[in-house]
Parts: sequence; structure tokens; C-alpha cells
Amino acid sequence: MGPLCTAPMDLALVLDYSKSAESYAADIQQLAQDFVALFDLSETGPRATVIVFSNTATQLTNLTTSADAISQALADHDASFSGSSSLDLGLDLAKQAFDNEARTSVVAQKFVLILTDSHGSEHALAVQAANALKADGARIFCLFWGGFWGGLAEQYVSEPVATFFIQVASIAAAIPPSV
Repeated sequence: MGPLCTAPMDLALVLDYSKSAESYAADIQQLAQDFVALFDLSETGPRATVIVFSNTATQLTNLTTSADAISQALADHDASFSGSSSLDLGLDLAKQAFDNEARTSVVAQKFVLILTDSHGSEHALAVQAANALKADGARIFCLFWGGFWGGLAEQYVSEPVATFFIQVASIAAAIPPSV
């Protein structure tokens, strides 16, 4: 299947690299690459960045028009899954990327896709970071696997929650089979 979307948008993939996500490393990277493949990245269309978080956060790529650069960044990143899930730090970096790399020639919708198995260790800070993104017009989606979410999704994702929050038994269940 070819790329599905060519509309101008900036995408931030915010990936959980905490200790509890370690056993899902390959699935997280595969899902991130499969998601980016749905878009025809270009200067006038979608751009994407990858941010990983645990008890720190790192932006692996600037907002880019190269799916190859994203794949390479995921492959090259020293994936040391450790620490707790500080989702707030990942969301803060997404906002910084949107602010620092804003387009001047095209109006682009901002989207954040969170892949995580936890609501984070600093819930109040994550809500604050999510609200700052939403106040800037970003739409936040979350794919959550495993564990107990505790009904906190409503505070992170965009409305309506049923559209923007998906919970699966395992992250592998979210990866489409190869065609």
C-alpha cells in the first residue's frame, strides 16, 4: 500500500523507552516505521520527528521529510530502555520541535502519537504538557498497551477520547501484518 496522506502536517512520534517497555523494543520501532510509511513526507506535506522518553527525553530527528532518516535514527539510537515513564518530557520536546521548526510557507496541523504502556510517573506534569500542546492546536493520539491506564487518557488525548485513545492487549496487536 502506498502513502495515504499528503496533507501539510507535522507529526511527533513520542515513544516510551522506559524499562517496562524494553521487551517491546522491536515492536515499538516497527510500529513507528509503519506509521511514518502511511505519509508521503515532503516540504509542502507531512513532516515527522521521533522522540523517545524514559526518565529523560531525546529527539532523534528534527522534523524531517525523509522516512529513511527516521528509520536510520531509530536503528542508530542506543536504545537503553531504563528508568520510569516521564511522558511529560517527551511531550515537552514535541512542543519544542513544533515551536522551533515551525513552517513559514505552509499552515500545517500538528499531531502527536504517543506509544506507551504507562501514564507516566509525573501525571500532573504530563497533563500540563499535553494541555500546552493542545492549546497550540495539536491533536494528541495515544496507543496504549498492557497494564492499567486508570482512566487518565481523557486528560492527555484530544477529544473525543474514543477516537484519540486506543488500548490493545499488546503492541504487536497494533502492527498490521505484512502484505
